[in-house]
Amino acid sequence: HNVVIMEAMRNVIDPGFFAIKEAIELVKPVRRVSFQYCQYSSRYDAFKQDNILPVFDYTKSGGALMDLNIYNIHLAVALFGKPKKVHYDANIEKNIDTSGIITLDYGSFKAALIAAKDCKAPIMTSIQGDKGSIIIHTPANTLIGFDHLLNDNTTTPYALQDNKHRMYFEFVEFVKIFNEMNFDKADEMMKNSLIAMDIATKARMSAGVRFKADEAYE
Repeated sequence: HNVVIMEAMRNVIDPGFFAIKEAIELVKPVRRVSFQYCQYSSRYDAFKQDNILPVFDYTKSGGALMDLNIYNIHLAVALFGKPKKVHYDANIEKNIDTSGIITLDYGSFKAALIAAKDCKAPIMTSIQGDKGSIIIHTPANTLIGFDHLLNDNTTTPYALQDNKHRMYFEFVEFVKIFNEMNFDKADEMMKNSLIAMDIATKARMSAGVRFKADEAYE
């Protein structure tokens, strides 16, 4: 029907993402990956007082995985594809994950995706290979800078020199896809979205996190 359907996942369209993808080629083969997005939620204090707002409500599909770790998942899928195995170790309170670590098994390397809404820590995100590493200074949803470190201690910084609105590149890409009716690009993005949601579901289930919405499929 000539309809284009895509998920608005900005971090895999931003220039920073493509720069990271190129830099990975310089440190391959990849040995270890760690993505971290820990942000103390302004709603967590209310949650501890039993005032359950949507972001912590299992009946509304909330939790740290779906709110924050989902960006880590999308970044991992866009960079490395579908993993062989998925596991989630979560801190669960009142039927919802307030923080946790997803482990993705890619065979030749493992990826740890860490997210928290019940605590805060400096961003410590890295992609490590046997020729060097990539250190990302921002959360997975805002890829505007990183350092490319080689084993000889040579460091090459990357910073997006642009003051455009943070959603600018996403809108430009969407308009381009629509105008060109580029179904191949749209299908590729949708394929990655489906892989990401499969990972999110498998991760939740491995940790025993069940949403109200899951009941329709059980």
